[in-house]
Order: sequence, then structure tokens, then C-alpha cells
Amino acid sequence: MTSKVNKTRMEWIDIAKGFGIIFVVYGHAMGPENKYVYLFHLPLFMILSGYVYNDRDSFFRYVWKKILTIYIPFVSINIIVMLIRMVYAMANGFWNDLAANRIEAMWQTLLCLNKDAGYLAATWYLGALFLISVAYRLVDMIIPDFRFRQYVILAIFAAIAVYGFYNTLPLLQSRTLILSFFFALGRFLKVEVPGVFRIRKLLIAILFGTLFWTLGHFAEVVMATNKYNNRVLFVICACLGSFTTIIISGWLEDRKLFLFIPLKKLLSLLGRYSMDILIWHFVAFRLVVMYQLYLEGEPLLKAIDIGSRYNTDGMWWLLYMLAGIIVSLLWSALLRVGPWGRLLKKLHIIRP
Repeated sequence: MTSKVNKTRMEWIDIAKGFGIIFVVYGHAMGPENKYVYLFHLPLFMILSGYVYNDRDSFFRYVWKKILTIYIPFVSINIIVMLIRMVYAMANGFWNDLAANRIEAMWQTLLCLNKDAGYLAATWYLGALFLISVAYRLVDMIIPDFRFRQYVILAIFAAIAVYGFYNTLPLLQSRTLILSFFFALGRFLKVEVPGVFRIRKLLIAILFGTLFWTLGHFAEVVMATNKYNNRVLFVICACLGSFTTIIISGWLEDRKLFLFIPLKKLLSLLGRYSMDILIWHFVAFRLVVMYQLYLEGEPLLKAIDIGSRYNTDGMWWLLYMLAGIIVSLLWSALLRVGPWGRLLKKLHIIRP
């Protein structure tokens, strides 16, 4: 896109986020060789978040912005879905089995430590991003201004990540500690090595991508359970995959040929609404589950109780992926219209 608004937004960031959210949904849809996207899609988003980190606001103004744009959508949507599920449980006679765990999960969600695991499982990332953003702002405020302050800050978050790598914390919080390093890395590179984000050579992207694919064969990662067969290799692959995506995004931004414009518009759109897709794609998966149940002659309401995915074999993963992206976009658009849209935006439950 070439509008002034999108230039202000930095189009290459929207494109990179568009790629990133495709990778997220692809991984969750269990597409072929999806282990590779798990090596870098979350670090990619964190590096981009570190790049756009704003140190000009006061601490309280900075935190207030994060509350409005990340915390309130994350908490409110999770709490609403949890309450709906509690009402459903009460109506179906298993209230006592669910109530205690759900109420505990609500308190943990308010602290950005948990989420609704059944329908909004991917939203844990928003809670983690909020905690990391605030923690980084605190450290950035405390460390005095001197020549090597960015190196010190990066070292602090590297130490936090090392602790996360070697200590499996409750509620899957080790991955939050680990991802904080990539947020700090994005900020560090922007300040100390800004030229890294201005590389637009497709040949370099191909080189990075080839190295990523080659080394990725030897990396096994499950961030949720804090399992890594080689932690250093994971960090290397995370950086290679992230910067392959960033370089390609910058290269695409510079393409002026008509052939590239639709692709740039699509990726930019997905990037701008990546939070909506992140929040709702597991819910959208349920529509595919219902369709599969229908084909098997099973009750459609069974989709409420089974997991987010029923069968991703063959080409079913592609339908899950398309539903996860398209349905999420349509649903989020519906939430923004009419009187309910104005109310939800005013309450900051959804972004304007």
C-alpha cells in the first residue's frame, strides 16, 4: 500500500506481521512440516515489538497505552468467554467440576498468567507481551544513560531468558521469560545496528532462509513445555527465520510493479489485524470441526466439547488455516460495526 497512513505505520512491519500471523495459524492448523514455524514465529513478533518500542512516553503513559491496546482486550475477551463457558457448564449439570478451576483461571488471567485454554489458547501471547513490555520499560527507565546501556539491557534480558530455558515455571511462564530476550534484541538492533532492518537484498534473505531450513532440521522445540534439544540452536534459528521474514518484507515494500501490489495489500491487511486473527482463529477452527462432524453424521454440538481441531490429516489443515484467517477477519469486522462496535471500541475491548 502507498497511502500516507500506511507509510507512517511502516509498511514492511505490517507485511512482516502478515507473514507472521500466517505462520501462527499454519502451525496451529498442523500444516506439513509445521515444526519450522515454531522455531521463529513468536520471536519474530517479539523482535518487531521491540523495534517499535517507544521510549519517549513517561512510564505511566507508556503503561496506560499498553493497558488500552493489549491488556484490556486480552483480559476482557478471555473473561467473557470463561463466563459463557461457566454458564454452559451450569446449564449442563457439571458446574461443580468446572467452577473452581475456571475462577482460578480468571484471577490468573487478570495477572496475565493464564487464558481460556479451550477457545482462546493463543491469547497467552498477548498477556506475555504486556508483561514483557512493562518489564522492559522498567529496566529501560532504571538503567542510566551511558554508551553501553543497550548492551547492559540486552544482557539483563539474556540472563532472564537463560533462567527461563533452564527452569520450567508454572503456567508455562518459561516461554515468557525466553521471549523477553527477543523483544530486547529488537530494540537493541534498532538502536545499535539499525542497518540490519534496512537490508532489502533478496539474495541475503535466500541465504538466511537456506541456513534456517538446514539448521532447523536439527532443532526440536516445544516452547509451551520448555523443551529444547539445543537452546543455542533454537536462538540461532529464531533469528535466522525472523530476519529472513523481515528482509523479504522490506524487499516486498520496495516492489512497485502491479504484480506485487495485491500481495502487499493482503499481507498488510493481515498484519494490521493480526491481533484479531490471533484471538479468534481457534474459535474459527470450530466451524471446520462442525463441518467434519456433519460429514460423519455426528451431533454438531459435539464441537463444543472436543478440542479445537478434530482432524487435520490430508488437506484438512488447509481448510482449518483458511477458516482461521478469513472467519477471524469477518468476525472482527462484525464486532466493529453497529452500536455494539462503538461500545466495544469505546471500552477498548477491541481496537478501533
